[in-house]
Amino acid sequence: MTIRPPMIHFRLPPDLKEWVEEQAARNGRSVNAELVWMIEFMRDGYQKEIATRDSELAEIKKIALEALERAKDAQKCAREK
Repeated sequence: MTIRPPMIHFRLPPDLKEWVEEQAARNGRSVNAELVWMIEFMRDGYQKEIATRDSELAEIKKIALEALERAKDAQKCAREK
């Protein structure tokens, strides 16, 4: 007996359903395969976006901490004068 992946049922507005069917036909896939591809494409893009954002935030944090240290050093030098 073949084990089938879990199923999900949802409703699409008629125009969106028609568009998905057109995309599936254009790409030589079943509607199910097209929907899986679209969801994976969005998931992968989202994960890349999050990774990029995390990297950018880490860089911003690093720059901010360096600027704070320079400001503290400048303040310390000003007090010593």
